[in-house]
Amino acid sequence: MKSTLTASIAALSLPALGFAADQASGESKSFTGNLGINAATAYINRGVVQNRHGLNYQPYASLSLKAHEGDGLIDKVAFHLGFWSNVTEANSRMGNNKIWSEFDVIPGVSLGMGKFTLTESLQLSYFPSNPLLRDFCGLQSRLSYDDSDILGALALRPTLTHFASLSGTPGFGMGAGGHYWHLGVSPSVGVGPVTLSLPLGWAVTSGNFYNTNQNGFAYTSAGLDARVNLPFATEAGHWTANASLTYYNFNTEKTGNPSNADVVGSIGVGVAF
Repeated sequence: MKSTLTASIAALSLPALGFAADQASGESKSFTGNLGINAATAYINRGVVQNRHGLNYQPYASLSLKAHEGDGLIDKVAFHLGFWSNVTEANSRMGNNKIWSEFDVIPGVSLGMGKFTLTESLQLSYFPSNPLLRDFCGLQSRLSYDDSDILGALALRPTLTHFASLSGTPGFGMGAGGHYWHLGVSPSVGVGPVTLSLPLGWAVTSGNFYNTNQNGFAYTSAGLDARVNLPFATEAGHWTANASLTYYNFNTEKTGNPSNADVVGSIGVGVAF
């Protein structure tokens, strides 16, 4: 649920909050989850460069509980709980080394409406190694559309995301009362055991989101994400490895970032159960 993109590191990054299924068997389950860790060359949070020095280790976990599946306007309901952290070798914002810079708790709910899924989630961010930063709270609404029946292998999987900053410290880069909108697509193709995705994103914000009093365009991003199913499945779940590369083009006056372009690489491993 966070872009560091990620939009593609993800993310950002945070675990995806959505309806989960047993990838190994294809059978739908009431209780699902995933956990893993990524190592990224930078941490970019919704267009804000949080850290550019050293590697960023980003463990994550999420749990999903299917509450309803049937007919009607809302044909699926699921509840989610996600966790995400960033641990750095060196931190460009906080000025100290090897710190636990951020810990997020993300409760949420997803409503399925045919090919549409609306996910509402609350991001509660804590900064264990920097008591000067107040705890951050934000509300995210994400609408996704499954266009695979229409476009088949050319499906774009579009998403529209709104994020509202409710409280926090301007030093985190996102001011209270600010708004962020992100439009993304992520076409993908299977090449043997590897799934290649091309996540593309475009973001605009209100002036007080970045505390720069600049409304409008914030950044665009384009990435290449590769995921491969590892050749073993255990009772603990189905394992995958991933690698990604994401290019960002920033409006520096808007975001306050020191450069108008950045490239972030990431590798990781995860398990879904």
